[in-house]
Parts: sequence; C-alpha cells; structure tokens
Amino acid sequence: MNKFKCDHQMLELCKRSLRRKFTLRSTRFFRMFNSGRLCLNREVINLLSYRGISSECLLVFQLRNILWLISSLLSHRSALAVLREKVLPVFSWSEISRHPQLWKEPFFRRLLHTTISNNLYQLETRAHIRVPKARYMFGIVDEYKVLHEGQVFVQITDEDGMKKVLEGPIAITKNPCRHPGDLRVLRAVNNESLHHLYDVLVFPQQGSRPHASEISGSDLDGDEYTVIWDPKLIPTSPNPAPYDYDSGPPPKPLNRVVTRNDRLKVILDICEQDNLGKLSNIHLVLSDKFGIDSEVAITLAAGLSQELDSVKSGQHPYSSEKIKDINSKAGTTRPDFMQTPGYGEYQSDKILGR
Repeated sequence: MNKFKCDHQMLELCKRSLRRKFTLRSTRFFRMFNSGRLCLNREVINLLSYRGISSECLLVFQLRNILWLISSLLSHRSALAVLREKVLPVFSWSEISRHPQLWKEPFFRRLLHTTISNNLYQLETRAHIRVPKARYMFGIVDEYKVLHEGQVFVQITDEDGMKKVLEGPIAITKNPCRHPGDLRVLRAVNNESLHHLYDVLVFPQQGSRPHASEISGSDLDGDEYTVIWDPKLIPTSPNPAPYDYDSGPPPKPLNRVVTRNDRLKVILDICEQDNLGKLSNIHLVLSDKFGIDSEVAITLAAGLSQELDSVKSGQHPYSSEKIKDINSKAGTTRPDFMQTPGYGEYQSDKILGR
C-alpha cells in the first residue's frame, strides 16, 4: 500500500512537471536547455591531438565519462545529475529529487537505461566525450570596443544561477572544424563594461582580422562555438595560421530577374549534389592516414567549407569525377573506428583508434 502511494505521488509529480513545460517562458527554457555540458567529437579531438594534447589525457576524460554514466545506476545523486544534464528540462528536478529512491523507480530506471545506452553509443560511434569545464556558446561582438586583439569575454552561469567570469587562456572552435587553424587559443579577460553579458562568447572588434572568421570561417549571425576552459585541454602550442575562407570564387552574377525555374534549379542542385557527408568521411580518412596538416587534408578542408556554403552560393566545388579522384587517394581501407561497411579495416594509430 505504501509503495502504491509512493508511486502515485511520483506519477502526479511527473504530470505536474510536464504540464509546467508548456508555461515556461522561452528565455528560461532556452537557458535551461543550453546549460548542458559540452561533448567533444572526432573533429575537435583530432585538432586537440594535433595541437599537443596527449592521448592519455583524452582517454582519461573518456573513462571519466563512462564512469559518470555507470555511477547513475548506483546512486541517487548520480542518477539525478545524469538526468538533469541529458534529459530535456521538462521535469521539475528540484521536486522530483526529494524522492529517496529515484534511481530505483521503474519509469526513471528505464529513462536512465535509455540515456546511458544512447550516450555510450554516441561515445563509440562519434567519440562524444563529456567535458565538464566547457560549453557551447553563441558568439557576439564587443559593442563597447574594450576588448583587444586576442582577447574575449566569457561569463558563465552554473546550475545554481551563480555567475562567474572566466580569466586566462581558453580554447575555441566551431563545428565543423577540419583545418588545423580552426581551433584557436585566446585569452579570456574580466572587463566590468561587459558584466551584463553572460553565457555568450564576446569577440573583440579590434584586430587585423576577426577572430570569428579565423575559426572555421564563421561569422556572428547565430553561430555557436565550442568553448573549453579546462586547463588540461588547452593547447600551449602557438595558434596555426588560419585559413582564408573568403578566398573562394565569388558567386556568378545573374544579370536578370530571378525566376521560379531558377529557384527550382537551386533546390534540385542541392538535392542532387549534396556531398557534404561523403566528403567529411573522406577527410576523416585522409587525416588519419596522412595527418590533419597534410596537403590533401587541408585542400579538402577548404573545399568542404565551400560545399557547406553551397546552399547560399549555389556553387559546388567538386564534380562527381573530382570526388572519385579524392576518394581514390583515401584508398580502399578505412580506420577501424569509422566502422565503414564494404571497406577493409586497419587499426588506426591515432587517438581516435585508441
């Protein structure tokens, strides 16, 4: 009888939490949804490894990630931490956390199993490694012109709503990041003029070239950046020369009124020539075989940037014949971590193969 009463109370708590999700203000929901921790991926891991972060260090973060997931099956506090971070904020965790055996309750037990299974799958297939001292942040410009070249301003909000200004070197990149210069180490500074800004990455106006442009050729029209301030994951080597992403061919002028057939042709071209996924996989193979700083990998990284912008420019850098030629350079084998059917596998000696 007591068990039935306890489960009934938990069910009512969940119902109230789900009803409350439709009354959350958009700003509050946005802040809660983006408070989750950042996960590394294959591209970021390759860049960190290239910049001198040891394989042992990255493997430690991976093992800690696995231990963090498994511990949620044994501890009420750990279960709550995993669910808070990995599940959409539709439940009132402050109320649900009062339940003394959350990790044993059937519904949340199944939710935990599904969450752990999904995250382990992402860890195996995409190398999504959780990093506590890192966030995804939207980039904005310093409108007060108080930041100098090489400086940024970052103020984070923790789970308790407390704000903290970061100071010191931080690593910044943006997905997709394939060129060696796409990961930059900049210095976070404390400036009182910018204290009203938080949970965003503030770039300076001053400098020879915008830092946002140096990072994967991005701009500040809603791009989201990977910001890492864990000292163990911040490279100490000098920043490589960034790629000039504006060096591609300019769009061809039409010199007439745009017609309906023009719009249809653009849509069909996008559908027929969308090779971004295929080229990304080839770049991963070339980086593993020849190095991320090899000529073939850097050339393809530049072409991938143009392919990414083909939706706006209408220009695809590679024809089917060129893609076949690039694929032939990758050979007939693939690194084992890619798990590519139809190809021979080899044991990669890079960090992703470990």
